[in-house]
Amino acid sequence: MNYFSRLPPDIILTHILSRLDGKSIISLLSVSSEFRHICKNNNEDLWRNICTSRWPSLLTDLSDQIFSISQTISKFPGGHRSFFYDAFSSIHYRNNPPSPPQDTSLCYAVKKDGCVEYLQEKLRLSCVVMEPNRKRAGSLFRTSCKPVVSYTTNKRYVKAKRYIKAVYETVMPGMCKDYYTEMVKFKVKVKCDWEDGEEDRFYVRCIEFRMEDMNGKRLMRDE
Repeated sequence: MNYFSRLPPDIILTHILSRLDGKSIISLLSVSSEFRHICKNNNEDLWRNICTSRWPSLLTDLSDQIFSISQTISKFPGGHRSFFYDAFSSIHYRNNPPSPPQDTSLCYAVKKDGCVEYLQEKLRLSCVVMEPNRKRAGSLFRTSCKPVVSYTTNKRYVKAKRYIKAVYETVMPGMCKDYYTEMVKFKVKVKCDWEDGEEDRFYVRCIEFRMEDMNGKRLMRDE
């Protein structure tokens, strides 16, 4: 740390820390008190850039949202730094997530042959939830969480259309007032298909969020 201690803090912020991703900065702060002091004091821009780089959807504030994402994060005790600390690791990082059930346009190039196996190994979902009143956030799934991927058919149309469905699932304790009750199942379905049968035009069509109790009763659903 002798060499870094000779550098002005603004040089470290502008030319060193700004080039690192969130995971690297967390590792750096855990071994260096000087870097930790620099990052914790009045560096909202640094943490905002780190958060929006990892979760680009934070840049989208829709007019029909009940609350503004940016305004909500600004009320966290440490702003974007607190949000990143909360959301970087999953809520239940000490538990092994259960296996999923067997059951804005994003475009990719995915071959049809072997696509199910490919997506099951490569497709990852980062889903962060925020609690505005408590000013906290958390990630629902580990980065290692793999989906169950399968072909399915949309029977609502005259010509039934086949698409790919990827399902992520986790279980967490449900909270009632000030105590925890039964477990709640949180499920995310990602639906994708090829436009005009072209392998280089693979789109994410829909993401469905669903929360159920352990008896299968729907508690919340959104798309």
